[in-house]
Amino acid sequence: MQVPCVAVLKTSPKTVINDYSRLMHLAGYTDSITSIRDTALNIDLSWHHFFPGNSTPPWQLHGVLNTLIEDGFDSKRIYACYGKKNGISTNKGQVLNRHTYVIERYGIESVHIDDTVNLIAYEPTTPLRVLPDIFKNGIKLPQKLVGCNCINLSTLKTDAIATVTGSANVLATILFDDKVLQSYPVLHEILVDCIAIAKDIFSGIFTVMDGVFANEGPGPLSYMPHEKNIILASNDLVAIDAVAATVMGFDPMAIPYIRIAHEAGLGNGDINCIGIVGENLSDIAFNFKIKQPGMDYRIRSLEKFSFISGFSRFLTVLYNDFYWYVHVGEERIKNALKGEWGDVFEKYRNTLE
Repeated sequence: MQVPCVAVLKTSPKTVINDYSRLMHLAGYTDSITSIRDTALNIDLSWHHFFPGNSTPPWQLHGVLNTLIEDGFDSKRIYACYGKKNGISTNKGQVLNRHTYVIERYGIESVHIDDTVNLIAYEPTTPLRVLPDIFKNGIKLPQKLVGCNCINLSTLKTDAIATVTGSANVLATILFDDKVLQSYPVLHEILVDCIAIAKDIFSGIFTVMDGVFANEGPGPLSYMPHEKNIILASNDLVAIDAVAATVMGFDPMAIPYIRIAHEAGLGNGDINCIGIVGENLSDIAFNFKIKQPGMDYRIRSLEKFSFISGFSRFLTVLYNDFYWYVHVGEERIKNALKGEWGDVFEKYRNTLE
């Protein structure tokens, strides 16, 4: 197996846009992403409200777009893509996470994968583990994604079930309704299947991971943000998740989806066989812990039951937006944005808020 490269850099509020350009070039993004294809920027949107480290921050989108345009990519062939989310308004999230300012600045399209998007039947070219059993009437994928480049804009955070929420997780939410991730007993196998499908349908894949704020906790909302000021990138979906796991204090090969994907040849999950460029990993260690899932996790898990899914989505919004955000989230957001990153975030404000 070829040794993959993962770039890891430290960043700061004053240098972050240029740092993303350096990061992407260090990781060799043009080895996978070419300007002759349409490019989907796969936005990680875990909540419509902004919460540090939970979703793609505006400076990450800005840095990636600025790099592409400077390197000669046509803005008309780039689009920001938002996967379908239960209990989350992606249109609202685009605004509140301050992506709209960046999208309008560069004149790119925003695509929201919803019920109006045209789906086409997908026939796996390699055996899949569990998705054929979940989608008994056949796997269908958004037609717009097939054959294009995909750049994942993920964030550095933990997860009660998957351990880390990286490339594989954000891929799942662009390919399918995020309800598929609530099949917890086979979640790791689902993530492996999503990696296999992505490698099959995209002309090139690249992941950029923002760790300006790294989130510790069970997720999807029960997080404590920590300012860590690192960013990562790689052409190898498995390798970047393995490095993210290592940085946060976990053994990547003890995480089932990383180990299974490694053994299946879908990427390299062995940290000893990954080439790290930029920072020395021995200087970066978070030692994160994952607590038991919170109430938000338990409520969202009910959405997999079709007979109460509508009521569960209502409970999700009620708890997340009107209880947790008001009583817990706002204070954590204010504390995280007291410094210079708060000033950076404020620069992306737009009139739609």
